[in-house]
Amino acid sequence: MADVFVAAAPGEEAQAKGFAEALALLGFKAEAGAPNESDIAKRADEAKCVLVLWSAAAAAAPWVAARAILALDRKHLVNAELESGATPAPFQAAPRIDLLPRDRLRFKKRFEALVGEIDKLAPRTSDANKLPPTRGARTANGDVLDAIAKARAALLAQPSPDRKPRWRAPILMAAAVAVLFVLGFGAGRLVQAARSGAFLMAAPQADAAPTSAPIAAASITMADLANTPWRVIASRIDAESAERIKTEAQRGDASAQAIACIAHLAGAEGFLPSPTAAREQCDAAAAQHNAAALYYSWVLQREAPHSGIDPSVARRRLAQAAQLEWTPAQVDYALVLAPDADAPLEAQAQAGRLLLAAAEAGDPRGQYQYARWLRNNRAGPRDPAAAIPFL
Repeated sequence: MADVFVAAAPGEEAQAKGFAEALALLGFKAEAGAPNESDIAKRADEAKCVLVLWSAAAAAAPWVAARAILALDRKHLVNAELESGATPAPFQAAPRIDLLPRDRLRFKKRFEALVGEIDKLAPRTSDANKLPPTRGARTANGDVLDAIAKARAALLAQPSPDRKPRWRAPILMAAAVAVLFVLGFGAGRLVQAARSGAFLMAAPQADAAPTSAPIAAASITMADLANTPWRVIASRIDAESAERIKTEAQRGDASAQAIACIAHLAGAEGFLPSPTAAREQCDAAAAQHNAAALYYSWVLQREAPHSGIDPSVARRRLAQAAQLEWTPAQVDYALVLAPDADAPLEAQAQAGRLLLAAAEAGDPRGQYQYARWLRNNRAGPRDPAAAIPFL
């Protein structure tokens, strides 16, 4: 049983999981997920601390609010804001930290403050190697550096999709939750309220908006493909955009073919779930030296080894994508070249150059892995202080 539960909106579980893993590096017993009806009442008293990652989606999610109100009632709640001011008003009485994940230096300070609040409710294990040292020696502690980098990378790895303004729904949610809190709802009645939609009963149906807006084919840029996880891109394709993607792919557009590749792999709306069809699209786009398709060929071979892409072909395409400065490929190829400390020194040095390029381009995984390379790799300085600018 975990002492710390990290809650997030449906669709943002990956962020919560990465954040929980970061807390585990510091000695917390942490788990994560999107609260749901089946476990909200059961787990109401299990966690010593409930950390809610507040975003616009979380503020409009009934089960997140239900989980938060139970934690607030038990004085177990800590708020972490992924977007400034996202915490609904009824929960602002609990500790609240605006993490500012896109500001590296400020994030480090805010993360440390957040850890302090969590520690008050759920003290960590006594393992001295996982406890932060004194303030003056903090930069020498590997677990702390890893935790900060991993937490920030988790929050940035899956950017919140563009949303239309949804001020009314969160405000009505906050007001409804406040009323329920004042009335002293127990867990059972709270679950019933969430199930019935009472939290949002005052919001007109026309105001509702999907958490992830569908992407039109023409609006997906190469930057989107480089900076957004492929599963997120695929999950936001609707039937209309699927037809446009297919049409453009048939005309030979390499970017559309790359998108069709991951759409077939993920079984996106309008696409047959087929690794073979995905390979055909990746092959067509890779033949045009499309960096996204070259990288997705590598992804496809790992996710569906039976797709028909030979591992050597996938690795060669990964290297080509890295040469084209496709940042996800630079990170993955670096880890292929130097998967551990036993890799040849030349390979470790090449991996460092690739990770530096990805880090300087702003890739969160690149920054995290390059910080580790600077601290641990025998081809690098092995200096924790050198890693700090990339955390």
